[in-house]
Amino acid sequence: MSNISSLKWTLCNTCILSFEGVRDHHQEYEDFVASKDTGCFLCIWLWESHMPAPIGYRNSEKEPTFRISCLVVRGWDVYHTHFSIRCNWAPLAELKVSLRKLTSRQDLKGSIAKHVRLGDNLDPNIGSNQSLQKIQGWISSCQGKHEHCRSFHLGAKMFFPARIIDVTNASSNTIIVRDREEVMNQHEKEKRGRKMSCSGSSSEHMSTSSYPDYWTLSHRWGDPNKITQLLKTTESRLREGISLDELSPAFRDAILLVCRLGYRYIWIDSLCIFQDSTSDWHREVGSLVDIYRHSFCNISAISSSYNPAATGLFGRRRIRTRILYPFIANFRLRDQSGDVSNGSWLIHNKSIWDYEIERAPLSRRGWVVQERFLARRLVHFTRNQVYWECLECTHCEAEPKEKLLILDRERVNQTGNWNYAYPKLTMAKIRTSSTAPLPQGLNDAFTHKAWRAIVTKYTSCQLTKESDKLMAISGVAKTFGEFNGDTYLAGLWKDKIFLYLLWQTDGDKLNPPRRNGYAPSWSWASITGGVRFMDIGPGYCSLIKLVDARIVTKPPGGDPTSLLLSAELDLECAVCSFRCVNKEEIEMYNDATGRYIEHGYINDIFPDTLDIATTLLGRRGVCVPICEWCSPTTRFTNLLLLKQESGNRFKRIGVQSMRWNAPMLPRFEKWASETSCITLI
Repeated sequence: MSNISSLKWTLCNTCILSFEGVRDHHQEYEDFVASKDTGCFLCIWLWESHMPAPIGYRNSEKEPTFRISCLVVRGWDVYHTHFSIRCNWAPLAELKVSLRKLTSRQDLKGSIAKHVRLGDNLDPNIGSNQSLQKIQGWISSCQGKHEHCRSFHLGAKMFFPARIIDVTNASSNTIIVRDREEVMNQHEKEKRGRKMSCSGSSSEHMSTSSYPDYWTLSHRWGDPNKITQLLKTTESRLREGISLDELSPAFRDAILLVCRLGYRYIWIDSLCIFQDSTSDWHREVGSLVDIYRHSFCNISAISSSYNPAATGLFGRRRIRTRILYPFIANFRLRDQSGDVSNGSWLIHNKSIWDYEIERAPLSRRGWVVQERFLARRLVHFTRNQVYWECLECTHCEAEPKEKLLILDRERVNQTGNWNYAYPKLTMAKIRTSSTAPLPQGLNDAFTHKAWRAIVTKYTSCQLTKESDKLMAISGVAKTFGEFNGDTYLAGLWKDKIFLYLLWQTDGDKLNPPRRNGYAPSWSWASITGGVRFMDIGPGYCSLIKLVDARIVTKPPGGDPTSLLLSAELDLECAVCSFRCVNKEEIEMYNDATGRYIEHGYINDIFPDTLDIATTLLGRRGVCVPICEWCSPTTRFTNLLLLKQESGNRFKRIGVQSMRWNAPMLPRFEKWASETSCITLI
């Protein structure tokens, strides 16, 4: 065991051996727990990343149910180690750690060593004055230095929600719900000289804009009966003023945060939308794109999402603050060549953002994907510290002026931030660029990649009502539509629709049967569960032509990104029958004439649902070639698997990828000679 600085933290021998490439880490759960309890900081990081075993658990020699393995990738001056924890009581847990040799005097005795020891200086309570000062510093830096955060939504000051919560008297334990017109009148008076009365506030937040700044809140509802809601029966009390004691802990703390930071207004869905009025709910849901993207900052109530009824934003950190920082350890390390390196090593926890934010219950809520994408600034309150996320940077409380690179930008992007900050920043740069716009091909490639990433993330999350599938991402769709000028078709985009039709279920396990009525069969929104998109190589070409798209909204003439009555696509394409010769080979025939077309090989088949998987066992079916592309040695064709409903009307039931041992020339002419017009429903 080795002492870590003067704090007496340790690194166990098993962990040291893992950096040398020993794949098996702790194999006995009792050994793992004992190492954690004796202060091995790496074992503590592993412990924090997994779900503890049930009380009374013991390893069985005959049937091992716990195992930690590791994989080391050696770079030029750094070791990257990936730990995996497998057990029978919880899903796979992972931890990524980097190890870098400290060589310079500055590294060993200068700023890095100094900042590594700052853990004891971090206040043990989230929401302390120290936390608020850091948030205020992040806000000031963003306002003063981030051009794209300021300009992301042009005309942002020209929108204000229909209702808002006034926190002026929050320090006196009272809040009021106000209408937009009332706020506007009040704001005009204050612009003429009246100052805000909220303790610690400043008129600078309201001095020149058409509307005052307001904040928003992303939270997990939990039991609706345990939170205060805007209803016809509660409206008068909310307008007259209610006590903070009547609100859930997350609402209370979010309101106090806004007030203490010097702002006056916050929007919270359950308090600003009538929950017993279908018409008001649908009207306000249609405005969510503006509500979140025009908010000054969004509060992400991650810590309370574990227990919404009892936990707020503020409270004592769940782990010791020192664990939030990297460690410096002194030990001998033998590499693959047998050479021994003896010295000091800086060890980073690279998964801190992932398991604090991306894996939290709140981040698995479907509506929150949209809220997080639309907001230009976010403050995440987790169980261990506060994080900042905007278009141009990420921060955490444990990061002293980015000296330790705890939240290295590239590292955060790899764990999920790509789905949020990167596409927003790219859109902002293109909008505000003084040079010529990006070439259309490059713009299309970005849009396609970004939309696929958002859909993949979104469909992996949960919705209380599957009927909200398109509605809960409509704000993101509107943002993309404003950017690319394309036509939105039930979760897909008209331009290059052949690429968007090629979605597939996530492959880990088949999803429940499709729930009819929420989306057409050709849309990923018709599936309950996660989806992703098929890989397409370079030099692809479309084998279909979109003739017409008929999207009927609910109600007719309503929002095309939201509820639908029906959605149909007319395609000019080649309808083929296929016959599986065996597990690997397939034959294609013209569906109308039965004429043999070509012989190929099955690459992958992805049925959409469990019931469809059963029907495919007959090894015959109907398909439409959608897209073709070539590698240096092989030609690939991606197809839609169909079920005929009546006449030329078909439903999608899956996708298939095929490969052909044929000359490397597109076969569009062969498919085109056999085309007909069909309707996908």
